[in-house]
Amino acid sequence: MALFLRANLVTFGHALFYAVGAYTVGFASKWLGLREAALLIPMGTALGAAVAALVGLFMARYRGVFLRHAQSRRFYDPVRHPA
Repeated sequence: MALFLRANLVTFGHALFYAVGAYTVGFASKWLGLREAALLIPMGTALGAAVAALVGLFMARYRGVFLRHAQSRRFYDPVRHPA
């Protein structure tokens, strides 16, 4: 994660997958009473990977253009790229 942040490569997609894993661990520890990290970490990783696979299947079939790179950089990083 630190490498992604340093290279400015973190997107909302990355946040989604990390959040799915984090919520999986949180809900499993609260509702299922699991406290073993050896069980919780693979469980969160597996569910995050499953969501990534579902999003990947959708995105592989999508042919449109989301935003041009220059516009998206200006939108997400207004300090470095003022309008």
